[in-house]
Amino acid sequence: MIAILAAMDIELEALKALMSDITYKSIKSVEVIFGKLDGHDVILAKSGVGKVEAAIRTVIILEEFDVELLIDIGSSGSLKEEIGVGSVIIPSVLAYHDLDVPDWPKDFQDLRHVFHPDSRLLRIAERLGGDDCHILPHVTGDAFIYRQDQWEKILKEYPSAASVEMEATAIANAATILDVPFIIIRAISDVVIKEGSEVVYDEFLQHAAERSAIFCKRFIKEFKYEYCK
Repeated sequence: MIAILAAMDIELEALKALMSDITYKSIKSVEVIFGKLDGHDVILAKSGVGKVEAAIRTVIILEEFDVELLIDIGSSGSLKEEIGVGSVIIPSVLAYHDLDVPDWPKDFQDLRHVFHPDSRLLRIAERLGGDDCHILPHVTGDAFIYRQDQWEKILKEYPSAASVEMEATAIANAATILDVPFIIIRAISDVVIKEGSEVVYDEFLQHAAERSAIFCKRFIKEFKYEYCK
């Protein structure tokens, strides 16, 4: 079974629009959507916004179902000018930008709190992606990033980070603990280091959600071909 998580309704609906044979079931207060995506059985659920909500719901899904692959989809903010709105971002490594303990190393150096997708999954994403798909480091924290003081602090401590959002590292953390392969497929809704990014976010969130959902569908097809042949 492939499980897919999305933080918000707009992101969840973008993927659900690509599914068929849809049914619903509530499990421990989490509504789970069952269906097929390009002929493959999947389940879809909303992770909620923020690290704690996402981690709890990830654990519920992974403990209730025999999940062979966990995918997190949705939107992210870009931390690099050259990675623009609509680009797909696949984190190669994930960390919490708001984990702040004296003397603990930053920029993905503290292996206790750094998480890596399976290298085989990243290779599939690399094959599928074109010039508008980036496999780069990513950070997560419990804040919507749009102010200069916010992104300057992140880039000071995690200069190699290409994107930022509020759930992915927590989902990766839970999946790692429960030994379930995972990959994060996000699309850029705004470039946070540009002035007015919060306005751009509102304007392009739908586009980012759709871009992420379409790439997820393509990824699952390729994953099933490679792992089931």
